[in-house]
Amino acid sequence: METELQKALYMVYLAPRAEQLHIIWEYRCNEIAMDMLMRGKNLDREQEWRSSPWRTTQWEIWYEASHLYREEVSDRQTGFLVFNDGRTLEYLINETNEPWTHPHPEKSRMEDWIARHTLLRPRCLLVSHQITWRNMAVKLGRPAFHVEAQSLGSGIEDICCFDEWFWSGAERYHLWIDQETGVLLQYTAEVHDTTIAIAEVKKIRKDFSEDVFPIDLAAF
Repeated sequence: METELQKALYMVYLAPRAEQLHIIWEYRCNEIAMDMLMRGKNLDREQEWRSSPWRTTQWEIWYEASHLYREEVSDRQTGFLVFNDGRTLEYLINETNEPWTHPHPEKSRMEDWIARHTLLRPRCLLVSHQITWRNMAVKLGRPAFHVEAQSLGSGIEDICCFDEWFWSGAERYHLWIDQETGVLLQYTAEVHDTTIAIAEVKKIRKDFSEDVFPIDLAAF
């Protein structure tokens, strides 16, 4: 009989399991703790990071299987990326309010952009983490598999999504996987039983009717 863990891993591998997805997700992290981890420092001296301010970044993503993709990011920099049948445009406004536009002449692949967001396509974790079952839960009003992930110390360098420290360095990770789409609805990273980073979906829907790809890429 198929176990709950096997079902969860199956969903992770097949995500996203919807022809269309519209997702708003947010990442919050303890800046000093994450910086110390990136530089290979031990976090035993907790007074250095426990009172550190947290940084928040939010993404909004529209996805249509195989050929349409758009993301918007709001952080210290604001911008958007549009992918349409192999043509890509990035637009960014930095801290000095200077716009930066970068059309991609090469034919990009949908997989390359989806891989930027582990929450949307988390299958890379299957080769870099040991995943164990916790329980069934409800996140965002949706049934979800709750699993724990421990880094295996290998395979991380092959993850082409997000920055490596997003999935390495912490002692424990908790993941909540949407039972229907396979999307990660929430992620937490813990050190010394203290959460130092949280990524969570704020909104998810499986279809959208508005035109989210109105930009004429040829104009750029």
